[in-house]
Amino acid sequence: MNAFNFSDRGIADLIGGGGLHVPSHQREYSWELEHALDLFHDFQNAISKREQSYFLGTVVLTKPKQDTLEVVDGQQRLATTTIILSVIRDIFVARQEVMMVRYLEDGFLFRIDPHTEGVVPKLTLNLKDREFFESHILRNPERRKENHRKKTNIHSNERLAAVTRAIRGKFEDMLAATPKPTHKDTLKEWVDFLKHNAQLIVLTIPSDRNAYRMFETLNDRGLKVSQADLVKNYVFGLSGDKLPQVQAKWASMITMMESLGLGEDVIDYLRILCTMFYGMTRKHQVFDVIKDNVTSETRVVQFVHQLEEYALDYVAMLSPDHPKWNDYPPCIRRSLRTLDLMEVSQIRYLMLAVAHYFGELEASRAFNLFVNWTVRFFIAGTDRLGRVDYEYANLAHAIHSKREIKTAAELAKKMAPILAGDEEFKLAFAGARVSQAKLARYYLDAMERKNAGDDDAAGLVPDDDTAKVNLEHIIPLNFKAHWKDLDAEMATSLYNRIGNMVLLSAKRNAKIGDYGFKEKRKVLAEAPFALTKMVAKSSRWGADEVAERQLELAEIAAKTWPLTVK
Repeated sequence: MNAFNFSDRGIADLIGGGGLHVPSHQREYSWELEHALDLFHDFQNAISKREQSYFLGTVVLTKPKQDTLEVVDGQQRLATTTIILSVIRDIFVARQEVMMVRYLEDGFLFRIDPHTEGVVPKLTLNLKDREFFESHILRNPERRKENHRKKTNIHSNERLAAVTRAIRGKFEDMLAATPKPTHKDTLKEWVDFLKHNAQLIVLTIPSDRNAYRMFETLNDRGLKVSQADLVKNYVFGLSGDKLPQVQAKWASMITMMESLGLGEDVIDYLRILCTMFYGMTRKHQVFDVIKDNVTSETRVVQFVHQLEEYALDYVAMLSPDHPKWNDYPPCIRRSLRTLDLMEVSQIRYLMLAVAHYFGELEASRAFNLFVNWTVRFFIAGTDRLGRVDYEYANLAHAIHSKREIKTAAELAKKMAPILAGDEEFKLAFAGARVSQAKLARYYLDAMERKNAGDDDAAGLVPDDDTAKVNLEHIIPLNFKAHWKDLDAEMATSLYNRIGNMVLLSAKRNAKIGDYGFKEKRKVLAEAPFALTKMVAKSSRWGADEVAERQLELAEIAAKTWPLTVK
């Protein structure tokens, strides 16, 4: 018990003790509105039922120095409860209840720092949230500056502001439904409940390393801790005297992830990185793989350095407009946009390895190949999708560990055995159906450009502004009125065939709607797209015509998405 201290305290009592500090490497305020309002409603229900004890779970703290408690786990509950207390204080300010304002500010929101003799918050958040939390939420509304009301562009600040507004609205609604003379007592009842009845188990541990190891133990005993948190806590706990350096590298990596809005998807990045470093790693294996391979303080420092280093490439490969690509051939941005359109994730192992290790020209060639491979798998390789995951993982591992693959041509040679060759691809394309409109538009657009002589066609994403160009199904979904010679089964089977689809300007498409082929044919003949005009050469439209056109498109498709490197 000299090392670990357990106590049960009301959450507001803990906050009121002061000196609570969220370290800079911890995540920002991450609760969405629904989570904060769930907590509010739980408090409200418990208060209405006069419950003497409402259990809020465990908070884990460390004590790195005198008068300071660092929050290892529990930030979201502590910050949200502090928001509730500050909103109650704001209501008392509006009511000019001077003594209650003083009680709340001195008791729960601010304290005197004995070293600086300045007024500081009893709970401070991390660097991104600290100033906003103090100036927009904790500070007395009569002393808030006008510029503090300006909108912030930091997501966690916006969440804090949204939660504060919502809780303020909840209190206003609650008080509006009760007699005005009872309002003061109602608010006091809330404060008393938060101080005495909303109970926490507070686990105080003397050092960060003890805390991070404790997380793994708690997880083994059923406490839900995310894999990313387990990894963080493990590497922090193993970092020894290098802890500040390790924390800074981790925080830098998280910041880059958040630039993509991936704050909750760090585990995906870790999984991809582990696969590249150590071989195929599934999401549930990430922590165990890192634990098996990162086994010393030296390895921890190396590992977090790699986390930061590769994060730049990871963010760039998911951001076609990233400055990393400024010195690359322009076609790499087009390939990245196309891969994003296709929403492929299996190939990300290989994308990261290529983005990090290949030169500008070879990387652009490789990413063009990735587009071609993906189309071939979509059309002719659904039975190989399980295998391709491992192939991509093995190639990424080989690029990183053995440095034996350095060019797009070498990648193409390695992948050739599991990709559909031209004849297999053309045969599959001739019978393909495409249910996703965005993919059908991309296929037709890329083939249109290739047919017109554009060698970069496969990497071009069509204009997704459907106000300009529409995807038109010649045989429509509502066919009965104008396609009386087609039975329902035949029409349904032809609807999503690629041969039954064309690109058409939105204005022209709006005119022909669900019309029959005779009316559509006139409009198709005037289209600016060669592959659309192709349809107008037919005098009728049915199963034979769809099949014939799709055979022609299959020949163009094999050239649009080749297996060879340009």
